[in-house]
Amino acid sequence: MPLNSHYYVVVQFALLVVLLIATVYFSTKYVRTQKKMMEYLKMLESLAETHASLAQQFERNLAEREEIIKGLVKLLDERIEAARELGERLREISESAMNVEKNAMGDISVNPEHEKIVRLARRGLSARRIAQYFQKPLGEIELILGLYGIPTSDNPSD
Repeated sequence: MPLNSHYYVVVQFALLVVLLIATVYFSTKYVRTQKKMMEYLKMLESLAETHASLAQQFERNLAEREEIIKGLVKLLDERIEAARELGERLREISESAMNVEKNAMGDISVNPEHEKIVRLARRGLSARRIAQYFQKPLGEIELILGLYGIPTSDNPSD
């Protein structure tokens, strides 16, 4: 066998070994890449499961809060309606009280000054204070109060 031919076989053998080593290297690299891709895929699947779980929990919490809000709105509407009814009842009572006061005062509404004097006395002002306010004699104020049945000696505010 000539030397050249032997050399040619050795070179072919070396190339074959290099090719074999390259194939093994790239195969292992491919396998490692595949493993990493599988790991990433598993992580993505895990994230997707976590996301789905969180989304379901969020939906449940949202539904609960919607029910709470609906209940609060209903309760608030009921209380607003109750407040309206109380306001209406208060207005009726106030009107009734004003009618009772007008009936009790008799003809005071004929004389607005007498009406003011009687109201001040009913609020607790003394005849002396009322006389000072209207700049009238004390006797006149006591007479007006007496006409409407309001005692003057019991008015404590001086």
